[in-house]
Amino acid sequence: MGPTENVTMTPTTDARGSEIISRYQAGETIQAIADSVNLSRTSVWRYLRLAGLPIRRTGPALKAQSIRVPTDPAVLGYIAGMFDGEGNLYWRRRTERANSVRVAIYSTTPKVLEWIQTTVGGYVRWEHKRVVRHPTWKPMGIWEISSNRDTVALLTALLPYLIIKRDLARLTLADLTRYTEIGGKVYR
Repeated sequence: MGPTENVTMTPTTDARGSEIISRYQAGETIQAIADSVNLSRTSVWRYLRLAGLPIRRTGPALKAQSIRVPTDPAVLGYIAGMFDGEGNLYWRRRTERANSVRVAIYSTTPKVLEWIQTTVGGYVRWEHKRVVRHPTWKPMGIWEISSNRDTVALLTALLPYLIIKRDLARLTLADLTRYTEIGGKVYR
């Protein structure tokens, strides 16, 4: 049975459904189960939901903070200035309850983006398509962080130094911090 094949789901009487439920209750991830029983993650998720099981949260919302938040006011001020002038917040609604927000700073100067990456973390990618269309232009680099936890940590540190994007940062922080810590895990 291929990953895209439709299946009739009866989780309590179906042998496959029973296996999926018992493996999930034993702690296996939905992806690991899907790979081993040759179903899509969505099909495994549906089996679990039909059985009435609560789905464990995984992914970026529960990952540990991966950036280093600077404490030096000069460094925070410089990054805030770059973000105010050349940065953005990219919002993506993941579910009715949660958003995913990516922080980005754009520049054509490699040293600036490398310095931010070395100082804070995150990753840098380069956009070369614009050079093909406009041969006299430089490639544009984009420094990004995409974890909600990293976004909250960085925006909290930058907030006192922001001018142009201060209100946007406040709205973002209000949205990303509205879910509380439950049992030692932050749900966003």
